[in-house]
Amino acid sequence: MYDGATWVQMAAIGGWTAWTPTTSGITLGTGGTITGAYNRTGKKVEFYLKATFGTAPSFASPTLTMPIGTMASRVNALGTLLRGSSPYMWFLHGVSGGTTALVTMPSASWATAGSNGGTTNTLFAPLSGDVLDISGWYVTT
Repeated sequence: MYDGATWVQMAAIGGWTAWTPTTSGITLGTGGTITGAYNRTGKKVEFYLKATFGTAPSFASPTLTMPIGTMASRVNALGTLLRGSSPYMWFLHGVSGGTTALVTMPSASWATAGSNGGTTNTLFAPLSGDVLDISGWYVTT
């Protein structure tokens, strides 16, 4: 692939690399797990992560470190937290020049009501058995 200045070798199809996300402010709880994978094509990094919460999980300004490189763009990512059969929208915010992104969501009442009247950057506590899936991409330096 030509990036405007040089030819860059593209990753082979199916070239996803396993990744265990490094987190801060996230307690998965006893029996909780987190896994992920990423694929780099040129400067674009696509990623996916799945966290399953165990007994006594918690959040306190949760962040996670991106799989590789410094972000040259914002992180473009969305996720869902599945609580039983109820899905809740989650977001991942990272800014250019950094290596970590903040996990946020609208308030629980906003997510339940399905309206846009709630506040952002508000978290409700995860419960045992909740599953958080996030996928997205960013451009690395």
